[in-house]
Amino acid sequence: MSPHIFSILLRLFNQFAQPVLFLWLCMGLLVLIFGLAREAIRPAKRSLGIYFADLFKTALRPSVQIICLIPPLTLALLFAGYSTFKQIVIPTSNYWAGPYLASVEYTMLFHHHAWEITHGILPVAAGYWLDQIYQLWFVLVVTSVLACSYLSGDPLHRCRFVLCFSSTWIITGTVLAYLIPASGPVYFGDFQTVTDPFLTLKAQLAADDLALRQSYGTGLQALKGQAMLLEQLKTHNIFPGGGISAMPSMHNAVSVLLACAAYSINRWFGWIMILFATLIFVGSVHLGWHYALDGVVAAAISIGIWLSSNRIIERYERRIARRRTRASGGRRRTDKQYIPEPISA
Repeated sequence: MSPHIFSILLRLFNQFAQPVLFLWLCMGLLVLIFGLAREAIRPAKRSLGIYFADLFKTALRPSVQIICLIPPLTLALLFAGYSTFKQIVIPTSNYWAGPYLASVEYTMLFHHHAWEITHGILPVAAGYWLDQIYQLWFVLVVTSVLACSYLSGDPLHRCRFVLCFSSTWIITGTVLAYLIPASGPVYFGDFQTVTDPFLTLKAQLAADDLALRQSYGTGLQALKGQAMLLEQLKTHNIFPGGGISAMPSMHNAVSVLLACAAYSINRWFGWIMILFATLIFVGSVHLGWHYALDGVVAAAISIGIWLSSNRIIERYERRIARRRTRASGGRRRTDKQYIPEPISA
């Protein structure tokens, strides 16, 4: 890594770390307030002195400190690394895979583009709500990861989620984005020399934006974001969250991962997150951010990462159990009694 790229990475990490740590501390304060309220209504409640003494004693444990600090640091590092990669490395590819993805998708959908299907089915007002949900994605992602610092449930589930979250950004957002660089439908004409097949999409989005301004007083935030990303990329202005990369879709990848994690906790919660992931997929196509293939590939990878992580963690737990058995003088034939129950998929 060159000193220039490393300095950019450090700068972006600092810019991401400050708001992430602030939100992390705010969430910790809310958890503390909730804990005090729950303690106050317990039949056999402890005094405040004993409660804070126990809390302080727990906070001094190294394992607790590691569990609490890993989520915010992981989040800041991943966001900084991804932003650096997407703004410095990906643009050098000239997004050569875009025309191929557009052609393959057009053939698979019987000579239709995916956006033509969504705009043909959904009313103009649907674009407004899909746009709002698309903006909500970032808040939900940050909240979900930071919550791993304070949840009191099974630590293996928290470990599994953070592991899968990190793997998704590295494998999907970095490796595959480098191998299959594409800019997305709305940017097709900005990076390709062939005829832009998405001029009609841009005109449709502009017309929807005007209609929504008249109905809701505000238009599509996606159009502002798309224009800003393109302008900053062309002027080489590197900033947090900048860059253009469509294949695979990280919005879809992380949304599907959240759905998998939620479903492993509670089925109703899981179905709510599946609905959210579906809306993100439709919105990514409807608003011109992604080809439908971007979301399909991203979803398949996220599901694969989630399912494979189950086996990896179980194997790790078995290895730890065997080491404990040998350390305590146990015989190898008794190892099975130490093997934990499988984690739900």
